[in-house]
Amino acid sequence: MAAINKSDDTSKKWSLKKPWGIVAISAVVVILIIGAFIINQQSAGPKIPFTYDIPAMIGKNIDQIDSVLGVSIGNTPEPPNNQSEPGGTKWHRIYMTDKLALIIDFNSITRKVISFFVEGDNKGTTLQVGNLSENDARYKVEQVNDEAGMLGLKVTPQ
Repeated sequence: MAAINKSDDTSKKWSLKKPWGIVAISAVVVILIIGAFIINQQSAGPKIPFTYDIPAMIGKNIDQIDSVLGVSIGNTPEPPNNQSEPGGTKWHRIYMTDKLALIIDFNSITRKVISFFVEGDNKGTTLQVGNLSENDARYKVEQVNDEAGMLGLKVTPQ
C-alpha cells in the first residue's frame, strides 16, 4: 500500500512543482481553437456588399437616380423635350462604381426608368452587387448571355 501512496505523492508533486505545464497545454489548446475559428471564417469567404442598391431605385425617375448615383459616363445627348429622335425616346445612362457598370434605360420625355442592367459573369455575385433578389415582386430579373457566357442581369420594374 505504501507503494501506491508513494506514486500518488509523485504525481501530486509533479503537478505542484510544474504548473507551467498545465498553463502551456491550456495555451496551446486555446491557440488551436482560435486558429480553427479564424480559418473557418476565412473559408466562408468575404461577404460582398452591394455596389448599387437597385431596389431603392425602383419607382424613381432618372433625375432622382442621378442625384443618388452622381455623374454618369457615356450618356448619349438627349433630344429637347418637344422633339423626338427617329427611333423613339429610349435613352440610357452608364454609371461606373468599383469597376462595375450599371446601365439605366429610360424614357427621355417622361424620365421614367425602363430597365437596369448590371454587368457580371456570375449570377450570385451580380445579384449581390445589385442588392437584388430573384423573388422580389417589385422587379423581374433576367440573365443576359452571349456565346461566351453571362454578360449580366437585366432588371425590369414591374
